[in-house]
Amino acid sequence: MKILLLPFHFRNFFAEGTRVSGIDECMLKQYRVLSKDNSVRVFLGYSDIKQQDFIVFSREKENTKELLKKDKNKILDLLRKTITEFKPDVILSNYGFNDSLYKFLDTFNTPVLYLSHSLPGAPADVFGADKLDAFLSRGHSMGCVSEFHKMKTIEYYGRNRSTWTVQPNIPVHVVVPSSFAVKQPIIEGKSKLVRHISACNEEKGTFIIHAMADGSDLVAEIFTTTKHVGGDKEQEYLEKNLSLYGNKPNLLINFDVPHVDIMQRIKDSSAFFVGKAQSDTFTITSIEALQNGVPLMIYGDKEVHPASSFVEPDYRKYVRYFRTKKEFYDIVNDFSKMTINDRSDLADSCVRTMGESMFRTRYTEALESVIEKYNSAPKDNPLESMFELS
Repeated sequence: MKILLLPFHFRNFFAEGTRVSGIDECMLKQYRVLSKDNSVRVFLGYSDIKQQDFIVFSREKENTKELLKKDKNKILDLLRKTITEFKPDVILSNYGFNDSLYKFLDTFNTPVLYLSHSLPGAPADVFGADKLDAFLSRGHSMGCVSEFHKMKTIEYYGRNRSTWTVQPNIPVHVVVPSSFAVKQPIIEGKSKLVRHISACNEEKGTFIIHAMADGSDLVAEIFTTTKHVGGDKEQEYLEKNLSLYGNKPNLLINFDVPHVDIMQRIKDSSAFFVGKAQSDTFTITSIEALQNGVPLMIYGDKEVHPASSFVEPDYRKYVRYFRTKKEFYDIVNDFSKMTINDRSDLADSCVRTMGESMFRTRYTEALESVIEKYNSAPKDNPLESMFELS
């Protein structure tokens, strides 16, 4: 197959060494696996990646959100040229649903798999449901990254809403994972050390482990980025938590650490916090922890997080849920007692469940089914649009 990959959006600089989001990491995993047996191209807006298969509009690093406002038509021109010359059999788009961009993609008579990475519910989902419905009705496909994500998506679009004049029909055609586990050298965990990785955002619960560990003998360490901090609400969240925890020796905060360095530093964690269960669709960081034998802590109710299915049933005792500071403290203490053999067994279970071969098979079968579905769907005139990237 000839496959074209699109990122989550073109607004932020896509750095080769530092991940801004798990969706960026997902796309790199897609490329790594699919390019072994297929011809793959990756289209990016602003990036320093220089690999031959990556088509990059600009190397500019600063003020890319502002640059996009004047560059959007030029970016679309390069994307049009890329699609016309490469002639992909399928476009795998991680780009958040944008009516104009997806109408643009529809003009090429090429099947598109729109891979959603977020739970629906934002204003754009409410007011854009009819646009997504129209796009999918043309034979294109929508995918989710976990069965939990699929369930929540179908639930959302199945409700009646006053803003919808016609009930949308939003089928989820495929479910493919965001990442895969790779066997790692396992080391012993340091007692009472819990870590977390996320872009700085209150919805992600970036500073939850600091709030939970504050005043205790636990050590809590966060790896975060401010690349997504754009609004006043996010800036206030950051400043508030820096004032609360920025000068406490057992509450550590790291900004913009290269991804490869983070992966080395999380290996000796006694526990790993993966975020707020209510909003997560997958959490790549959960696999990055489990493949190193590091157990998970989740803020939320039991059995509602996708990570619960990333290991075999006998090992789900290492995916624990908490709500209070006492529960948090007790779980970190329990996980601190794991032996290196316990950690190795946990890692092996994750690799058996979520390994690279599974990832390759799921994506290959999904893309083949997307092509078949599109080719069998009736076509009329393409969707029309004034293209406005966001």
